Amino acid sequence: MPSPVRITREDLIEAGVSLIREESRAAFSARNIAKRLSCSTQPIFSNFSSMEEFEQAVVDRVFEIYWKRTSESLLRTDIPPYKASGIAYIDFAIEEPNLFSLLFMRDRKSTDEAEEREIGSIIEIIMKNVGISREEALLFHGEMWVFTHGIAAMAATGYLRWSREIISLMLTDNYNGLVHVFRERSQNHADDRTQVTDKKV
Repeated sequence: MPSPVRITREDLIEAGVSLIREESRAAFSARNIAKRLSCSTQPIFSNFSSMEEFEQAVVDRVFEIYWKRTSESLLRTDIPPYKASGIAYIDFAIEEPNLFSLLFMRDRKSTDEAEEREIGSIIEIIMKNVGISREEALLFHGEMWVFTHGIAAMAATGYLRWSREIISLMLTDNYNGLVHVFRERSQNHADDRTQVTDKKV
């Protein structure tokens, strides 16, 4: 009599990713995972202490998928790295709407270390390209990302079906507008500091 197939932690995580990708986060349940793997729910609770821990492992795997794609996009030579990160974000929403929703349309009060590293590398790009301080770069990124996330969220939910050319143009227009505003603001602050120094002298 053949030995029963052992369901591993990796099998469960991959099944969880596939289930959410093909259906939705709402479909994520012990029963649906067991059905997908043709097993009982016992392997789930042998590998994870709870469904919450299991779901977090799936979220972590999906973030790995997303960040791998983003990292690859930063190596593109046809568009600047910062824009490439925004394009990758929107492309992920278009191509993987359920996985995008799992990552970026959920309660995100806590930010894990991987996401902190992602933001940190992007902030460095902004500081270098725009010539502004880290504090200003964080604000710049926040304003840019509100715009980018809006496009991505509407794409993920099917609210809009703009071409990639139009999306690319909109990102460029918004970026250039912010660059102008932040550089002008930075220059005005520098002028103010110079005037204060001159008065003291």
